[in-house]
Amino acid sequence: MMRADSIVAGILVGGKSRRMGSDKQSLPWDGSTMLETIVSTVMQVTPRVVLLGGSQRIPDAARNLPCLPDTYADAGPLGGLASLLHYAPHAWSMLLCCDIPRVSVATLSALLDQLPRIQDRSDATQCVVYGDGSRFEPTCALYHAHCLPQIEQSVAANSYGLHALIRNIPHLCVTPSEEVSASLRNINTPEDYRTQSG
Repeated sequence: MMRADSIVAGILVGGKSRRMGSDKQSLPWDGSTMLETIVSTVMQVTPRVVLLGGSQRIPDAARNLPCLPDTYADAGPLGGLASLLHYAPHAWSMLLCCDIPRVSVATLSALLDQLPRIQDRSDATQCVVYGDGSRFEPTCALYHAHCLPQIEQSVAANSYGLHALIRNIPHLCVTPSEEVSASLRNINTPEDYRTQSG
């Protein structure tokens, strides 16, 4: 069985936060910041956590974490995912965004619980993701480095969407419960922040 501490979790912090108007990872949340809240949750699942992207405004409590520059410039989350998979080329990695501060240990653990099932599948699964088969939660998902060739093809075709990547690789889709869906609610705008941080 896959050991939880063999998983590397990468948190995307390089986004421009255009809709929010300021760095989302530094916004106050529950006595700290959104990024620090997510890091604290993730570290209850795996101690191996890295930051993905070029943001220079990292909260002090997270500055000790490795920060990986994007493998592909201007490729959005796909560039961060490529960096994460190059960093851990022989293992499963967990990709997360910095704007889901309500994500829970149970939500993350439920993804990891699917890994033993993959050993019995014949399609060489490369991604475990919450979704309904047509829509996914690609920034709370597990990816294997075996999908790097498809990422390279996507970049060459100027196709940077994570949804498109998932559709092009063997994946296991996990139907989220209401609790999981609530924990994955993104905070993208000032209105989201006002309504969800209260």
